[in-house]
Amino acid sequence: MREFYADLDYDEAGRLVITREHAAIEPEAAAARVVRAVREGLVRSTGGSDVPVLTVGRQTMRGYAPGEWNGYLDAAGYPKQSQLPAGYAFPAATPLTEPVAAARPAATAAAPAAQNGGPAAPPPPAGNAPPGFRF
Repeated sequence: MREFYADLDYDEAGRLVITREHAAIEPEAAAARVVRAVREGLVRSTGGSDVPVLTVGRQTMRGYAPGEWNGYLDAAGYPKQSQLPAGYAFPAATPLTEPVAAARPAATAAAPAAQNGGPAAPPPPAGNAPPGFRF
């Protein structure tokens, strides 16, 4: 696992079980799960078995020992030091799509009414429709 979530469940393969709703977990229970994950390298699955928190290839790490951790990362091919140039700064975030221009309201019968002192805005939406919704 690359990340560990103390408030979510894991299946027998060590994958997160994501549901639309799940019960809140008590802080003490979450802390106990984190401590067990760090000390023993295990988390209890939804099926009741223990699954490892860190696997690299076919190797499973249980507990945390810096030398062993680094050995696993070396075996997986992770660089020991950053490969980025000194002083590298990540670029600013940019939108993935072009911004959508605000839609101009179409000329309607309400426009002449507004010029004659009538209502300037359309009536409020009926029922639970969002503001500005029109058929």
